[in-house]
Amino acid sequence: MSKPKNIQYALAFDTSLQGLSCGVLDRQKNQFFAHVRPSAKGQSQDLVPYCQRLLELANIEFQDLDLIITTNGPGAFTGLRVGLSTARSFNIALDVFTIGVNTMQVIAHQYVCAQQESKNKKDIQVIIETKRKDFYTQRFDAKGNILSLPQSLNAQDLKTSLDKQQGNNICLIGDGAERFCNMHSGYHMHYMSGFDLIDPNAMIQMYVQGCVSISDAYESLKPLYLRDADVCVSKKTQRNLEKK
Repeated sequence: MSKPKNIQYALAFDTSLQGLSCGVLDRQKNQFFAHVRPSAKGQSQDLVPYCQRLLELANIEFQDLDLIITTNGPGAFTGLRVGLSTARSFNIALDVFTIGVNTMQVIAHQYVCAQQESKNKKDIQVIIETKRKDFYTQRFDAKGNILSLPQSLNAQDLKTSLDKQQGNNICLIGDGAERFCNMHSGYHMHYMSGFDLIDPNAMIQMYVQGCVSISDAYESLKPLYLRDADVCVSKKTQRNLEKK
């Protein structure tokens, strides 16, 4: 499916974080319908029904969509698989232009939009929760431009990186930022809440405003994993079944 020149109807959703976010835009009527809520479980069961419900509220059919956009990570392993597999399924069934965007870039864009009227704009360090010793993180300037690659860092390495990059002129956002600040209390003054979940409208507006550069839509629907999945070896004694 070729890149559409004009977006009339768009669907966006995210399941990469600890929540469920989905939204439908009708640019002709200038209407946006959204459902955003914390949700540690049930994303696989709820995502498609909520997308369908929002389309019904907007009086839009699935086949009317010009754009489907989701997050491709980093984020929770299961959540990423849910969102990206759903996006690919829609793409195959509807033959609609479908792309994935960096989760942390969307969060940074939300912050930039929220700070448009602020005179004291700062660089941005997005910190995403892994529920382990490390964090997913990426640096952006005050306009949302990328300053570093996404990476996985433990708390001390992240603090060291922030200290080296003049951490006093930075804002920490994302669903992992508060935990990081609790581990390094000196950074609490740089933490800003309200950016724990993805705003689906932000994803669409990033595309409409040309903030998303996609050279290959298919490649963009591959998950961005920053570390391997956690796998443990069973401690149970295994039986050895020999052939006689």
